Amino acid sequence: MVNALDRSSDPQKRREFASRYRRWFPERGTADESWYAEYYRTVRLWWRPESGDLPQEEPDPEFGFEVAILRHKLMVIWSFVNSGAISDAEKFIERANVWLDRYHRRRPSDDPDEEWRCKLMTAINYLERILQLLKICENPECQIRYFIREKQKKYCSTDCALRAQELRRRQWVEQGLPGRELTPEGRQRISQAATERWVKYREAKKQSSKEQHKKN
Repeated sequence: MVNALDRSSDPQKRREFASRYRRWFPERGTADESWYAEYYRTVRLWWRPESGDLPQEEPDPEFGFEVAILRHKLMVIWSFVNSGAISDAEKFIERANVWLDRYHRRRPSDDPDEEWRCKLMTAINYLERILQLLKICENPECQIRYFIREKQKKYCSTDCALRAQELRRRQWVEQGLPGRELTPEGRQRISQAATERWVKYREAKKQSSKEQHKKN
């Protein structure tokens, strides 16, 4: 979600996103659009990234402003962790929890047991547990820059590490500086580490699916 696959130029990826996340948000009517638009403007005002600014989005035909609102909040949290400002990121996590607890509540006494709310609360709680693992890929051309790192320190994948090296090499050439090349051994180490991370990710994904199945 944070990497905007719903905005992908690939229709299949957009369909997959809609199918996966449609039940993550409350049902809304067309009359709500002005409220969502105003809330999105408020979020952009009060949820500022650690540095710079984030692009403003237009409403999506499927989700309206719902995804844009959540994505903006996630990107802000990621940006603070990425810069090392963990305590600030924790404050925004707490804001997100308060928002989810109050959002679309009919009465304050109601239990927040709606499926969409439970899904988002579970996701935010998980994000809080792994907060220090959030990272923004340093390859400026990366299409999935926001990721959860394992051993990586700068890049989300081997491809991004190699691409960033190529971009740096081009910059050095343009500036008349001597270039540097990865040795075959260095490339092998990067490739092996990426493979190990992928295996661990798949195992963790399978375990998470099993635990979720038991809960259901």
